[in-house]
Amino acid sequence: AAEKAEEAHIRRLTDAAANPKLQKEVPRFEEWFLGRYMKEWCEGQQNKPSTITEKQSIFDHHLRGFFGALKLDDIDVGVIQRLKAALNEGGNRYKKPLSLKTRNNVLAVVSNALRYAEEVGLIDEAPRIRQYKFERPVIECWQLDEWRRFLDAARRDGPGMLVAALLAGDAGLRLGEVLGLRWDDVDLIAERLMVTRQIRKGTEGTPKGGRRRSVPMTASLSTALRALPQVRVARVVCGSDGAHVAEAALKHGVYRVCRRAGLPGRSWHTLRHTFATHAARFGVNPWRLQAWLGHSTISMTMRYVHHVEEHHRPIPNDILTAGNAMTDPDERVIAMLGARSVSPDHLRGNSVATGPRSLTST
Repeated sequence: AAEKAEEAHIRRLTDAAANPKLQKEVPRFEEWFLGRYMKEWCEGQQNKPSTITEKQSIFDHHLRGFFGALKLDDIDVGVIQRLKAALNEGGNRYKKPLSLKTRNNVLAVVSNALRYAEEVGLIDEAPRIRQYKFERPVIECWQLDEWRRFLDAARRDGPGMLVAALLAGDAGLRLGEVLGLRWDDVDLIAERLMVTRQIRKGTEGTPKGGRRRSVPMTASLSTALRALPQVRVARVVCGSDGAHVAEAALKHGVYRVCRRAGLPGRSWHTLRHTFATHAARFGVNPWRLQAWLGHSTISMTMRYVHHVEEHHRPIPNDILTAGNAMTDPDERVIAMLGARSVSPDHLRGNSVATGPRSLTST
């Protein structure tokens, strides 16, 4: 047996010497990134258009000038550390240091490109890339009285802005999901929304994470949807003439509503944070909240639960009363969420006039 093993080993050596393996030509990083990586990995893996655009932007702003001309096998741990040092100084374009989250996004793109080069055999081993550990920023959300003030200002801005705000603040939709919502996704009988698409930078795609989800509607959101003066076709949030609403219209519009409500200016995503923190405060099951928000991991959802634990606030009696009549835990939370979206004027039976202003107004 030993002699046979020795003979087999000698044959392998002689065969390898007689038929030498041709050395593959290793491309430069720029050629690889913009060529095979973009075509085979990004398109082959069906990355969303917004993801491809983000990767292209990271390459243009941070990677092209740093090691775009280097060959893939010249990029080792030392080169990666020099890139990290450059990003700490502001990269090739910015004078101030980039945030740790932005730096991690850049490193993730580099790591993904080099690991795929290893998988296809262009390099023997991709260098290990250590990402930064950092504490996530404090969650910004509206308190219950601030949320009611915000909604009152949204009502005065017009029915379109009110519905858009409630889709985010009462159902947890992201900005792109609000823009992409169609009437086909709205079930006013069952009072549920199907989140199946989003619009980012004018391009329609799947929601973040690629997962569709079903979200219950509060009574306030259902009422606002039924009151929209439009034919229930195409997109739910649209201009007064039925035209699509630009992403910038809502991004800038939320600051206009904040000013009208006498609140500090905060971004559109604050409305989603408000929905999540209020649902956690009202006792929602974290895994149910994860499904409503469309989070890929429960750890992302638990951030809101921990935030509520650290910033305890009493729940007003009118909101508690709205949930007492419900025996189902999820229905109780939805009833309480809907009650917080009713302004004191509406509770007294007074209506707040809605102006004719369009979402597309400046």
